[in-house]
Amino acid sequence: MATRTVAPAPSASHRSPIPLDLMALPGLGRFLGWRHARTALQVPLALVALLMVLDGLQGPQRASGNLATVLAWVHYRGFVILALL
Repeated sequence: MATRTVAPAPSASHRSPIPLDLMALPGLGRFLGWRHARTALQVPLALVALLMVLDGLQGPQRASGNLATVLAWVHYRGFVILALL
């Protein structure tokens, strides 16, 4: 004699959240679909990285006064923690 197992119906608390489609947003979707969007994001970040390196080499030797140290060790860690949340 075979037995059947019936799965319970999903309740409201077990439903998966509605996925957010960034490409469907009016302004952001057009920007992300643009062929040069990656370059437009990479260039400013590369300039910030270059400025950090230059400040690290030419700026004050005291770590608390050096923008490269503060940005890399203090603010970057904060952004990483926020991104992980």
